[in-house]
Amino acid sequence: MPLHPRRVLRLLRAPLASRTITVLTGARQTGKTTLVRDLLPAAGAGPSVYFSLDDPDERLRLAADPVRRLDHGPRLVILDEVQKQPTLLDAVKLLADRTEFRRFLLLGSAQILLLQQARKTLAGRATLLEL
Repeated sequence: MPLHPRRVLRLLRAPLASRTITVLTGARQTGKTTLVRDLLPAAGAGPSVYFSLDDPDERLRLAADPVRRLDHGPRLVILDEVQKQPTLLDAVKLLADRTEFRRFLLLGSAQILLLQQARKTLAGRATLLEL
């Protein structure tokens, strides 16, 4: 059952404070990007790095060297529209498994492919939420 944005924000706080991967899915135009851009900073999630995979140039840059480009240490790394480049999940998994503190928030549509790929690649590492 999809959750209201304010409830999702409360649920996001705990996983984003720990070393984890959070996957937030939902139908188009449900407010995932708005939630992250407007509400998340106010919730004290700390500094973050935002990548929009809607941008074809951003996808090319990330594809060229995904591990290096996604490695931002303890900063929260946000990948918006991750279903457009599911191959990045391998880099996210690798970085999240390193001994240093890593946090990722993956936003995407509720496409089954994304959910199946995320469950397979990030098994035991990710919290899945639907908006």
